[in-house]
Amino acid sequence: MRKKEKDSQILDVKIDLSKKNGDIYYNNRRGVWEISYVGYLKLNRFARISIIMPDKIYYVGKYVTNPHKIEENGYVRGAIVKGIGIGQSEAGGIIVNEQIVFYDTSVVLADNLMRSIQAYPESGFVAASKDDRPKTFQYRKKGELCIKKVEGEGWRYIPINEILGGICVNIRETNIAYAMKNHLSILRGMSKYIETLIGKQILRTHPSIGITVAPKPNIKTTENGKDVISEVQLRIRKNSLEPESIKKIQKVVAEKGTTIGMEGVNVLQGEKKEDHSENEVIKDDERFQLIEKIKSDPNRYFDKIVGMGKSIEDMTIDELKKITE
Repeated sequence: MRKKEKDSQILDVKIDLSKKNGDIYYNNRRGVWEISYVGYLKLNRFARISIIMPDKIYYVGKYVTNPHKIEENGYVRGAIVKGIGIGQSEAGGIIVNEQIVFYDTSVVLADNLMRSIQAYPESGFVAASKDDRPKTFQYRKKGELCIKKVEGEGWRYIPINEILGGICVNIRETNIAYAMKNHLSILRGMSKYIETLIGKQILRTHPSIGITVAPKPNIKTTENGKDVISEVQLRIRKNSLEPESIKKIQKVVAEKGTTIGMEGVNVLQGEKKEDHSENEVIKDDERFQLIEKIKSDPNRYFDKIVGMGKSIEDMTIDELKKITE
């Protein structure tokens, strides 16, 4: 009888996540569909996890403001942020999810530039040090061995670490300039960006949602045309947490910066080092290049664009390649 009463407080809900709405995106690196922050916020309308940001965070032996920018010689090397998610277990208990995310700007920049070089090998090469500047370098493109001169003022060395060295890139190349432009854009909006990262990390790891990748999607016809839809199933409680319970936790966090040791609360903890930019933030370099190529000479590709029956922004990489062949 008690079990039946418990089950009566549980709801099974199905939520459709849409590619067109930005709820999901395909991660080329991992080969899976992932849920964006927008998608997690949509799921949280049902999971009802309250997210709070402590005023301070313990870092390198002292308390600093949260989020905290890490600077070296006047350059923002990264940022660290802590967030706390308050939600319910299926049984009705309070679960607090405390997460810390560290964002390393130098590693992220190097990662994005390496991806650009892999797509466009003529734009750079791996170097042992800043003094490793050969007059030429070799690369393969479509199976053919090519040689390029390292000349002009556009070449820059980007260090990775003392063991691996770094990469030498030509900032005059469009794909490299684009990657750096996106990186600078993130630096300008650093506070907002890392708050997005911590919010996503809390929601994806809290048991009320607990979904790290999107269920395999299907192409469906919606009122807005064809779309890629991933159906997510959640088990949630009918009733939200009492406001007084949330206020009590907020008070403890304001005083101590953590809920560890708090009576009646199950605490989860986790840390994540964000060492690459997600597809939802940094657009795919190859796709960007193809669109820019078409836009630079629209008259040349006009007939093929019309034949596709859609805007170039809605085309896949394969469709864009067919137009530019």
